Amino acid sequence: LMVDRKPFLLRAVRLGRTPVKTLRDAGFNTLWVEMETDPALVREAVQSGFWLLPQLPLLDAGKASVEQRVSRYPFQDAVLAWCLGSGLTAEQAAPLGRAARRVRRSTDLTSRPITADLWDGYRPFSRHLDMIGTHRWPLMTGLDLTRYRQWLAQRTNLGEPGKYYWTWIQAHTPVWYRELLSSQAGKEVDTTRVGPQPGQIRLLTYLALSAGYRGLGFWIDDDVAPTNTGRVALLQLALLNQELEMIEPLLATVKEIHWIKTSAKSVHAAVFRYQGGVLAVPMWLGDGGQYALGASPNSLEIVVPSVPLDAQVWEVTPGEVRAVRHERVAGGVRVNLRDFDLMTVLVFTGDVNAVDGGLVGRLQQSARRGRRLAAQWTYDLAVEQLETCQRLHDRLVLSQRVVAGDVELLAEARRRLRVARAAWNRGSQSDYRVAYLEARRAMRPIRRYLRNQWRRAVAGLDSPASSPFAVSPYTVADHYAFVDELADTQPGPNLLSDGDFENPPAEAAPTWTQQEAKLDAVEFFAQRVTTQPKQGRYCLKLEIRPRPDQPVPGALERTYLALKSRQVAAQPGSLVRITGYVRIPKPIVAGPDGAMFFDSIGGEPLAVRLTGKTAWRRFALFRRVPADGQVSVTLALTGLGKVFFDDIRIEVLQPTKQSAARER
Repeated sequence: LMVDRKPFLLRAVRLGRTPVKTLRDAGFNTLWVEMETDPALVREAVQSGFWLLPQLPLLDAGKASVEQRVSRYPFQDAVLAWCLGSGLTAEQAAPLGRAARRVRRSTDLTSRPITADLWDGYRPFSRHLDMIGTHRWPLMTGLDLTRYRQWLAQRTNLGEPGKYYWTWIQAHTPVWYRELLSSQAGKEVDTTRVGPQPGQIRLLTYLALSAGYRGLGFWIDDDVAPTNTGRVALLQLALLNQELEMIEPLLATVKEIHWIKTSAKSVHAAVFRYQGGVLAVPMWLGDGGQYALGASPNSLEIVVPSVPLDAQVWEVTPGEVRAVRHERVAGGVRVNLRDFDLMTVLVFTGDVNAVDGGLVGRLQQSARRGRRLAAQWTYDLAVEQLETCQRLHDRLVLSQRVVAGDVELLAEARRRLRVARAAWNRGSQSDYRVAYLEARRAMRPIRRYLRNQWRRAVAGLDSPASSPFAVSPYTVADHYAFVDELADTQPGPNLLSDGDFENPPAEAAPTWTQQEAKLDAVEFFAQRVTTQPKQGRYCLKLEIRPRPDQPVPGALERTYLALKSRQVAAQPGSLVRITGYVRIPKPIVAGPDGAMFFDSIGGEPLAVRLTGKTAWRRFALFRRVPADGQVSVTLALTGLGKVFFDDIRIEVLQPTKQSAARER
């Protein structure tokens, strides 16, 4: 994407109730706007230097309406691209094509690209779009960070070759989770401090870039001011935009991307080969990163292959650009990082010309210009996170769930913040550098504290999805209250008949409904079989195979085979346990979601997701019955392979005699 003949990295955000100046100060360069947005507000954005991505509701509009909307738009000179919708499916490709042709005929600015955000149908859509958008919200779900990147990369192979791809980055707490928290707690829950963690936003961004995406939209709360979550996201995004702006010329000329291992099992590095050098980004990608970030090692060794002979190594951050010790070894250039922090950006370049500044000089100059702000934002971000941890800690103290070492981690964060504040007050360039580094280091014990709390909370669960409060470290105090309530119950009768699949294959299953959706060349099989059942004579098999007359697809874009139980009735507000056994004989491929087991209360986001080979394994989901008193369970497969299910139950958890006596 070229703007004013220069490579342009799209860093967009929606224009909502957050002031235009706040978004501009945070470093975004493009705004998503509705056609009906207040013209005075849009004019302010244009005067502030923003490019615009107007959202055109054209798919159900007539020809005249399309042409009039575009031709009469008063800010055409500031339009970066026209956006024709979000979450579009293959069935809408034809009307979008007609709309795209009308847009191109309706404006003299024929060079403006046309884009849309797609869910599937990439091949037919890509014939009409210049820029293809797609997105998923992985945080607080069973989709781990590695499989999230896999999903993004697979999308780029589904459209026509050579297309420009962009994606939304999750920088907000999804609405479904906010609504679920209060309904599952049985009372009002504070949802202003439930994530994401700042580091998760940064990781998602670089995972998208490493999957070949050239543009980013950041989905934040509509109004960031009233919520801690929104303020934390905005501070992290301001720092991230500083960093991305520094390396934008490098990212815009990337020709090849691959991944390498490092000295730490949980850290992998994305290696970007740009015109003239190499960019390496080691990232922590340990288990459960979509729930809670882990503690990355302070010392890290990485060997980067095929580095130019004259290249030196520089670590690039908004607070400083520093030379890194390195040596040539068999296989590449070995770099030892002594202060590694979750992830970092390493530039391998020989462009250090002292006369015109060269690349390194320009990077260092950019760091000097932004260092004061970077130090302030990093400090503010750490303070916000520490305050949230302290609030959580106080609740855990009351429930006697604090262990040795918790207090020390928070104390270490406070100590580093005091050092950062003192350096900031001295006010020199070198002091701002110290303030930035110490504030950044204060985030490590905070992350470690949250990870420790989350790991202890999920230790007794089959999956984090088992409890609605175990998918975020910020809600572990609510999880323990939920667990205490569960401890005073015992399972009642199974409400789900035919969950054992003991009906002979020839007989109908009265409580299950088959669901199917596909665009791909595959075949579906859903059967009760006698193949190694967990109990009884039969179990359920779901299988998806490639069609024999077609090549095996490397990625599936819409393939879903499921059995959904009937709704069973239970007392609103009561607790239920939903259990089942799952067996996967061989890894499921071509779909990162694999096999799924979920209920109607937590929904698909809180599904147990499995892709690897596993023997019979039991999963239990604990939920509070919603106001409508209805509960169902869904067994699904979304990739190529087989999965077996057996002994599916929905049981009301009834008070024990002891708890009933206490209530009386």
